[in-house]
Amino acid sequence: MMKFEERHAIGGESRFLHLDDWAERDTYLANPLGSRPLLYGAPGSKNVDERVERPVFFHGEFGLSISFIDQFVQPQDAAKAAHLKALCESREASSGTRTIRFPVGNLVVLNNHFCVHGPAPFVPDEQLHRVLMRQRGMFARQG
Repeated sequence: MMKFEERHAIGGESRFLHLDDWAERDTYLANPLGSRPLLYGAPGSKNVDERVERPVFFHGEFGLSISFIDQFVQPQDAAKAAHLKALCESREASSGTRTIRFPVGNLVVLNNHFCVHGPAPFVPDEQLHRVLMRQRGMFARQG
């Protein structure tokens, strides 16, 4: 992700948590909801019409991984919603969560299967303006 522009932003620092640094990870991993598929759908502004189902935790090529976008998850009942709310609060409160200023022009590269990330809250301002570039993909394998 790269930040191209930002004006009238107070707050909104970048917050990162590596899966291995999350103190309560195993509590959520052990919960049956951690391995059950959840429904995700993006708003129209993201230009992605596809809805997908996937679990929060999974075992990938490099071991335990996470895939969770709290903005796009669509819990199907109150129990799932309560579980996801608690999971988000646990991540936010984790001593492993790092908060950094992310100046305009800077670039951060991380693996979304091992790190969860998002902004700290912003102070409300009608003139808040940010332009970010997000890229998705994978490294090509040689051989």
